Amino acid sequence: MESIIPPPSNSTHPSDSDERDAVRPAIVHLTKQQYIQLKWDSRYWQRQHEQAIAHEAALKLELEQAEASLHDLRQWLYGKQSEKSSLLSEAQSDDDPLGFGGVFLDESRSWSRPSD
Repeated sequence: MESIIPPPSNSTHPSDSDERDAVRPAIVHLTKQQYIQLKWDSRYWQRQHEQAIAHEAALKLELEQAEASLHDLRQWLYGKQSEKSSLLSEAQSDDDPLGFGGVFLDESRSWSRPSD
């Protein structure tokens, strides 16, 4: 059966050389055209990122406004006033005496719409 444990090395810490290699900068040779292409690409992606951030901010603002509108509509619909009290207040208005959206009984007891 083979041993799973690696044989001991001569250095005191086997990872010392790995750490030194990770810290040592790598030398990369590029042509001028490759360098220019890398610069253009980096600027392109920076602009894309900036546009994405601006778009996200606009969407967050739109969502905030929609949530505020939804909150207002829920307050209007389910607020402290009950539906009966809101119907009573509408029924007492002069423009719509019975609260039926302009349809009312006239003196002859027939349904009619008010003339404009």
